[in-house]
Amino acid sequence: MLKGLGSTELTTAKRSAAQNDLIVGPQKDGSFPTTKTGVKVGNLTSTQKDLVLAAIKTYTDDLDNKASAAAYAKYKSEIDETYISYYGTTALTEKGDYVLIDGPSVWIEFSMQGGIIVKNANHPHSVWRDRKADYGGN
Repeated sequence: MLKGLGSTELTTAKRSAAQNDLIVGPQKDGSFPTTKTGVKVGNLTSTQKDLVLAAIKTYTDDLDNKASAAAYAKYKSEIDETYISYYGTTALTEKGDYVLIDGPSVWIEFSMQGGIIVKNANHPHSVWRDRKADYGGN
C-alpha cells in the first residue's frame, strides 16, 4: 500500500512524530483520536485505493465469509473518507515502522517493535478495530 504512493503522497502521509506502539491497543478501548492525519484515500488513484482495500481485506478475511463480506463492504463504501499515515520506512520491517488506516469506521494499526530477548528480532504489533462498533468499547 505505502509503496504504491508517489513521493508527494508519501510526504503528506508521513507522521510528524514517531508512534512507538499502538494508539488504540489493549486497554485503550474507544480512545480513537478525533483528528485524521495523512493522505486522504479519496484523493488517490483507483489503483492506489485498491492497494488500501487489499490491506483492509487482509484483516476482514479473518472473519467468517458472511461477516467478512459485510465488514469489507462497509469499509469499501467509506474508502474515500479514509486516511493512511505512516512513520519510519515503507518496508515496515524496521523497529519504529508504523502504519495507520483510519476511516469513518475502519481502524487498523501496524507497529514494528524491537526484540526484547533477541535484540535484532523485530516483531509486529497490530490491531483492527471499528470506530462505530468497537468490541472493547461496547
